[in-house]
Amino acid sequence: MRKNNNPVLLIILMIVGGLLFYFNFSKPNDKKLPKKEIISTQSPSYVTVANETIVEQFNFDGIVCLPEHEWVISTQDGSIEYFNSDTFRKGDVIIRFNNEKLFQILSNKKEAFKSSLTQYKLTLNDSLSVKWENYISTISPKKILVALPSPLSDLELSNLKKLNAIKLYNELVDLEAEMENYFITTPITGFLTPYTNSDLSNVKTGDTLFEIKQDVPILIKALLADELLEKVKSNKKITSINANQHKIGTPKLFFQKKIKSRKYLTYLSLTDKEGFHLKNGETITTTCFNESEQSFFKIPLSYITADIKVKTKGNAYKKANIIKSDSLYHYVTGLKDGEIIFDPNE
Repeated sequence: MRKNNNPVLLIILMIVGGLLFYFNFSKPNDKKLPKKEIISTQSPSYVTVANETIVEQFNFDGIVCLPEHEWVISTQDGSIEYFNSDTFRKGDVIIRFNNEKLFQILSNKKEAFKSSLTQYKLTLNDSLSVKWENYISTISPKKILVALPSPLSDLELSNLKKLNAIKLYNELVDLEAEMENYFITTPITGFLTPYTNSDLSNVKTGDTLFEIKQDVPILIKALLADELLEKVKSNKKITSINANQHKIGTPKLFFQKKIKSRKYLTYLSLTDKEGFHLKNGETITTTCFNESEQSFFKIPLSYITADIKVKTKGNAYKKANIIKSDSLYHYVTGLKDGEIIFDPNE
């Protein structure tokens, strides 16, 4: 028997089979693949803090005050019998020219005058005795005669005349006036330094013999506010430079005087001058460097939060105290040496 194949049925079966094949292999797979975890290889920003020493620098200008000095000029031809090689006070005789006869007369009269006053002092009560004892101490062949204490009472004057003291005093005044050119007295307190190696046994009128120098250092005068003066007092390193930027020494506080509210006239002494010839009135800049003894930590500006805290391990925050800041760093306390802190913005 011949088999009957229906072509329409065959076509339908082929279409259904094709659709089944299409839907089976072209439908998206609903099973989701696991997302790949993205792990950052960038480490958080951090710094390790360490103790720092803050160096504070401040400048101020001052005026050079040179010690006074005078030249000793010979007042006559002749030889010098005596010059004062020690420190002396204003008004003392520093040079005496040779005239043995006149100086012997002067010495004898001063001795007689001193003796008569000593005798007179023994008759006085304590208060008057001290007055005359002080005057007697000024009488010396090496010193110009000092005027008698004044005022003198009538009783004092009468008793001094009885002891010939008034007559001797007047004779000494006249003799010293006659010998005026034989003495050179000093206008300032100080000491002598030879000007030349001249032979002092044969000097001429007008010769420069000595220089009188004050026994004080070169000073820098400045007007400082009280807070700046305190910094100078506590300073450990200080230096002065002149207008040519040459270091001229290491000054030390010499004297200060309050002249108005919170202002001090301050003098600093230069003790180790380095050969620069300073001029009186020259402007000098003095720089002070103060190093703090406290423990400070230098950290970048961005590592401090708005409420003045730093980020430490475990996202913890610690309070810090800002001591000072510059364009790059804060200097703080409240941390430990070697402690690690993190950028709070990361």
